[in-house]
Amino acid sequence: MISGDEMNTLKNIFLVLTISAQLAAIILVFVNIRTALALLAIYVFALIVLFGLLIKERSKEKEEEKHHDYRHY
Repeated sequence: MISGDEMNTLKNIFLVLTISAQLAAIILVFVNIRTALALLAIYVFALIVLFGLLIKERSKEKEEEKHHDYRHY
């Protein structure tokens, strides 16, 4: 199981990877199209992983809310 600090670190790493790959791909479109397409593939992969991490974190928060729900009292 991934702890909260490790999850934040992973989110930050994939966020930086996503931004840098997208910016580099935009610049490289004018220089080398194959490298730009490879960076766009890395961008898409990192974006999918980032969304997966965010969804996993949100579902964990929802599960914690169920355990700490005191509305029925």
